Amino acid sequence: MVMEGVAVAELGGEFYVLPPHTLVLIGAGVPHTWTACPPGIDFGALGFSTEEKVVSKGKFVAVFEYEAPTSFFPTAQTNTLATEEEYVRCDDLHAIRIPAMTAEEIQRQAWFVWGKEIRKLPPSQN
Repeated sequence: MVMEGVAVAELGGEFYVLPPHTLVLIGAGVPHTWTACPPGIDFGALGFSTEEKVVSKGKFVAVFEYEAPTSFFPTAQTNTLATEEEYVRCDDLHAIRIPAMTAEEIQRQAWFVWGKEIRKLPPSQN
């Protein structure tokens, strides 16, 4: 759960922008990674109806909970793995991290989550 700030998660090869108080349930075998959203993403200015101003500042706080004891293994795969045998090891952690992106790049590439809504921004907004 994103507690404070705005996060970017890569889930199965897609980027998602997650505002505060957003719970994310990730299925077994879905490759994922997290980073802070770059500063300057203003949810109100992007057309999301917000009671309070939500603008990314380049940092976030999240709490992670797992249903069972979990191990993490780096992989360059973005497809969901059905079995452990499908896993391909990746030792180059820099190659698989979320690339540094500007707010404008995030607006062009990512899905935006707000409440139960998820959408890509129209070209006129990015």
